[in-house]
Amino acid sequence: MTVFVRAANYSRVAEVLRTIRRAARMSFGAESAAVPFGDGWISYLTVRLLVVGQARSIATAVAWDLLVLLLIFRSLRTALLAVVPVAVSILLVFATLAATGTPLGTANSMFASIALGIGVDYSIHLVTLLRRGRAAGMGRDAALASAVFGSGPAILTSVFAIVAGFAVMLFSTVPPNRQLGALVCFTMALCAFITLLLLPTIVLSQEVEG
Repeated sequence: MTVFVRAANYSRVAEVLRTIRRAARMSFGAESAAVPFGDGWISYLTVRLLVVGQARSIATAVAWDLLVLLLIFRSLRTALLAVVPVAVSILLVFATLAATGTPLGTANSMFASIALGIGVDYSIHLVTLLRRGRAAGMGRDAALASAVFGSGPAILTSVFAIVAGFAVMLFSTVPPNRQLGALVCFTMALCAFITLLLLPTIVLSQEVEG
């Protein structure tokens, strides 16, 4: 039996495969097997491998970030705190992609790696200044205010420069490049916003180790 799928995409191919395999088992027994082929099957495999690889690479990057931050701050709690903004930003962007039905492609999937490499710097600056303030004998609130006002201008300048640089990709004639540029710009702006607003809120609810 040969099945021809028009306008094949990941969801449609996955549904067809489930239906065919279920029908094959009912008709020919549990030992029967369906043999997919064609461009639709290749695209299906590409997307599945892309998703699996993306999940593994993000988990590995977060683990390495935590290790580096642990070596810098010598505190697991502070290292986890510093990685929260960029991790939350990436999760929110993936949730936005899922909600809008935007497919994850080879090009636009790279935004997470870029964000993990750049976005963690913002929280490092803020947490470092906060720890310095606490080490100098400042109270928690005073140290936090000093850290936010001390690192805020640098963080905003950095994110403006990064967004302006990646925004050039929005003028590309290649759609995946435009998507990548838009995702990086959105993720970096979101990361800076979360660092300056969410991170201080978390700090106010718990003490950061000095």
